[in-house]
Amino acid sequence: MGAIIGVPVGTAVGAVGGVACGAASISRPNAEADFEKILKTADAGNLKRALETDLNAPRAGCIPLQPNDSAAAPDTVIEIENVEVMMGCAFEEQKYWFAVRWRAMNATTQRSLLLQPITRCTVTSLRGIDEWLADPELSRLEIERVLTKIGQRMAADLLSSRGPTECKLRSSKMGEIEER
Repeated sequence: MGAIIGVPVGTAVGAVGGVACGAASISRPNAEADFEKILKTADAGNLKRALETDLNAPRAGCIPLQPNDSAAAPDTVIEIENVEVMMGCAFEEQKYWFAVRWRAMNATTQRSLLLQPITRCTVTSLRGIDEWLADPELSRLEIERVLTKIGQRMAADLLSSRGPTECKLRSSKMGEIEER
């Protein structure tokens, strides 16, 4: 990997799927709409910032960049094609999934460095579905922290020899997002 990674701005996060889980959708008919409202308020830029930070961090064997070196051009570009989010059945546990389709390309040749990577993460909230939907601000913060963790996972996957792996995330009592 080279010294700088560029990630295009403007990635949108969109919900897909829905709550079509029989009894759960009857007891919480607005869960999907409420989830989508919360999702739309989250700052998707957290994913980009975490990805850039982790990929641009100094590493052994790499020549460090000088701070504010405006002449430095990225040698690799990460293009996030889309971010899909799906809420699980609205039972007692709040669970949702992210699938981030992206590609890493040589900035000069535009040649793909990985074949159609997808980072998939399952998220289980410590808070139950009713509590999660009742506090949209706290839920938005959770989603933003999840996006940060996904950006870090994407960077780790890109820098590893094994490529993208599935991740399982869980919120902690302190509101942090942990891998499990």
